[in-house]
Amino acid sequence: MTWVREEGGGRPVHVYPERDLRAHVTNGDPCPCLPRMLDDGAVIVHNSYDARETGETCRDALNRLGVALAEHRHTWTNEERMAYEHAMAILDMHWPARAEEPA
Repeated sequence: MTWVREEGGGRPVHVYPERDLRAHVTNGDPCPCLPRMLDDGAVIVHNSYDARETGETCRDALNRLGVALAEHRHTWTNEERMAYEHAMAILDMHWPARAEEPA
């Protein structure tokens, strides 16, 4: 996914997907894409309107939860492992993992 970086005028840096379905709000008003703030609001990362990063975001969250559970010495039950694998299979079907784009 290609990103646009918009900055200037003492405002936060806005980062949003290139060629999205519609424009993102970068004037300080709330953006409907529900962006997240980094660096205490100095950087605002917008989500795409076409959901292109949904699979990546959900896959990352599931993997982070798995690591957190392992760090607490949690042993997954068969049901937990099956639920995880099912969720990953659904993500792979609807949002296949993409190779990293060259810089």
